[in-house]
Amino acid sequence: MSPAKRILTSVAILVVAANASAQGRPLAETSPFWRRARAPGYERAEALKQRGAVLLVDASREYNRPYVRAALVEGAIARFERALAHMPGDPEALLMLGRALLTYERPDGQGGVEQRQEDAHVVFLRLRAEHPEFRRGDVEFSLGLVYTHLQEYEEAIAAYQTALRYELRPELASTTCSNMAEVQMMSGQLEAAVESYRRALRFAAARSGDTRTAALAQWGLALALDRNGEQQEALAAARLALSLGDGEMSVLRSDGVFFDPPSEIHAYELLGHLSLAESEPEFAEEHLGHALRSARAYLGLSLSGDPWRRLIEAHRDRILRQLGRDSAS
Repeated sequence: MSPAKRILTSVAILVVAANASAQGRPLAETSPFWRRARAPGYERAEALKQRGAVLLVDASREYNRPYVRAALVEGAIARFERALAHMPGDPEALLMLGRALLTYERPDGQGGVEQRQEDAHVVFLRLRAEHPEFRRGDVEFSLGLVYTHLQEYEEAIAAYQTALRYELRPELASTTCSNMAEVQMMSGQLEAAVESYRRALRFAAARSGDTRTAALAQWGLALALDRNGEQQEALAAARLALSLGDGEMSVLRSDGVFFDPPSEIHAYELLGHLSLAESEPEFAEEHLGHALRSARAYLGLSLSGDPWRRLIEAHRDRILRQLGRDSAS
């Protein structure tokens, strides 16, 4: 064989070997040359995903302007869908699309909100079926959120339980436990909810400095204890939650915290005010007045069949007696 032929043969062997090696590795781990060779749309898809992610970050800052927020999320959705057109089945694009659909909300002009939970559900199920090991904890966590919005509580609990088998980051494991506890509380599994909130607190304690996650879990524990008939323990838990927030309840109304149904926020704040009335007796009347307003706000938003309505009515009547008033006041 001539030297020229030997060189060409060697080059061909190296190219074949390199191609085989590249084919066996995830696309993102190969060189730009092999990415373009294996998937001509890769670079365009990556650019679209990056732009969509920026739009979602911008949207997260627009909670006070819902139409602007919806437009930004719509832009993100469009870019993730275009990324999938360039890279069909790309798991990262599917995850990003599902999350964008999950966060989409647009006021419908009639007091309601247009959402795309069903579309998100379809995307996450497709992602799990096509890429069962891709960021499974994140996928199951997202499915837990979807099922909660759809009021499919047993499916939500199962998704969160699966997420916990894959999730090793303490702060996200804590949030997963808190979300699961909230669903358990919604479905009347109060003992399980109390234990899940306590588990969330253990995860939060493993990440020093994360007082927000711990405070939210502590508030959840307070409400679960109250609904489980453990009122004094509930007020003690609320005091701990207040201490994590420097005596404030603002974490309950911070970005990214939602309540379903909307009346729930008032149940949490009711316990906070009752706890303050005990710990600051010199201001008890003021705190009880705030607690009374929270109870009435909850009852005003309470939906038909609300299993906790009687509990809030009992709190209201007890507060009225402490203030020396009657229920008509």
